[in-house]
Amino acid sequence: MSQKKQHPFTSLRVPSPQDQYVTMGWELGNKCNYSCSYCVPELHGGDQAFPQDYSRFLELAVEFQRKSQKKLAIELVGGEPTLWAQLGAFLDDCKQREILVDLTSNGSRKPEWWVAMASRFNQIGLSYHTEFASQDHFTQVIEGITQVKSFVVYILALPNQVQWAAELAQSWVSRFPRVMVILKPVRKNFGEEFYPYSQEEWEVFRTRSGYYQKDYSLSPEVIETRKWLIDENDLTYRVREIVANGYHRLKGWHCSAGIDNIHVTTDGDIWRATCREGGRLGNLTSGWRLPSEAVVCGKDSCVCQRDLYSQKERRASD
Repeated sequence: MSQKKQHPFTSLRVPSPQDQYVTMGWELGNKCNYSCSYCVPELHGGDQAFPQDYSRFLELAVEFQRKSQKKLAIELVGGEPTLWAQLGAFLDDCKQREILVDLTSNGSRKPEWWVAMASRFNQIGLSYHTEFASQDHFTQVIEGITQVKSFVVYILALPNQVQWAAELAQSWVSRFPRVMVILKPVRKNFGEEFYPYSQEEWEVFRTRSGYYQKDYSLSPEVIETRKWLIDENDLTYRVREIVANGYHRLKGWHCSAGIDNIHVTTDGDIWRATCREGGRLGNLTSGWRLPSEAVVCGKDSCVCQRDLYSQKERRASD
């Protein structure tokens, strides 16, 4: 597994112009057409319906943006967000407010749907779940989206699938220059513990997990809200490198989750981040109070990509 190592940095942050944005994650509901073995029922059980009225969420979004005095990007997660009947109307309302919307999806909608909808999202990240996804269908979806814009595919590679996943990634990239493919190690129940990968497999995640053609770049209309991190010496780190090298173990560090990122769950609860550190900030129904100070991390590891993008600092008193 990834081992805890001495950190080569004492702080992490996103560089300019990405630091001009704050982000919100929204778990719309847990309706999903997949039920992967490594996913908890809370994310695919179907008992939390998608919202019919999203006005309170937009109130929170506007307040969070105003408090931060920055631009806002919302990431929709699920369940499977593309199944939400109100998605089109929500995108229209966000566009009217100059709020960007990013999408994380399993890519299961028809290729024609993606061709019609892709331009309405700021960034698209498709997760390829090997237990349910059809390779032929997914390839058609990649082909359709790349007609519209550049985007990213994440292959969730289980143990003994890593080499196969690397070959699949290379084949997609060779055919479609507007796609980047990233291999991701899978966590049990999407928790903190990874499945038991071999040292050779971890080496792939550390050194060869990102595949793209040398002239790959996000489409001109896409604003890169998040892509990499820099430390106090302006050295660059990719999230996949941080995790694979064990640098994501940041217990005791000060984290700006809640200031540059918040997360809303299917029941309307509001948290600083997906990790739930720092306690509940409120609920969409009953109200909320947004924090102004960083929180000290009490987790053994930081495992969500969006959480890792929150500024981190190891202070002299830590």
